[in-house]
Amino acid sequence: MKIYEANGNRFILGEEKIDVIKMCREYECDGYLQLYSHQMKVFNADGSKASLCVNGLHCFAHDLYDKNPDYRVYALLIGSEVYKCEIESLDPFISKLTIKLPKIYRNFVDVGNDHMICFEEDKKNAEIYCQRYMCNINYVKVINRKCIEVITYEKGVGFTKSCGSGNVASSYYCYVNDLTDSCLDILNPGGICSVRIKNDIEIRCASHFVREI
Repeated sequence: MKIYEANGNRFILGEEKIDVIKMCREYECDGYLQLYSHQMKVFNADGSKASLCVNGLHCFAHDLYDKNPDYRVYALLIGSEVYKCEIESLDPFISKLTIKLPKIYRNFVDVGNDHMICFEEDKKNAEIYCQRYMCNINYVKVINRKCIEVITYEKGVGFTKSCGSGNVASSYYCYVNDLTDSCLDILNPGGICSVRIKNDIEIRCASHFVREI
């Protein structure tokens, strides 16, 4: 098994079944990505299953490239959904993931998993909101039309250094509500990524191999 990190989000990658809670606690990881060929199952740090993990897909593509550098474009599967991921740079290692446009209802955004968008500064209610609405909670601050800051409380994990699907949800919500332009940078506690919105959403971020376990 290996550990990869994307934009501050750290995951264990492997093919076998493991004690997810124990291993994530021991290696201070946000989740376990169980891999088979180009398919991925996502388990949160508390052992629960997740329907999407954008930063995990960046890590998955990085792992596939490390195993066989002949390819730079991948079709990655989570459940029945296919995601295109393209390696754009090797040093630093940057990949671009393409995602279909989310659905918005009120301040909730469905990216493949559900996110609630909040603009309030007080984050003390994050766990309550997460349990009440059964979704990830994103605290968004608009810096300017080309930059936002996002802090995510992730279901099954808690506050994370980064959440890729939260970045997609937050940027799309801000764009649709004319708070930002279609191309913007996103600041997370774990790093910076970028998003381009058109007929779909492209999200770029850096990843790196941490260690074997």
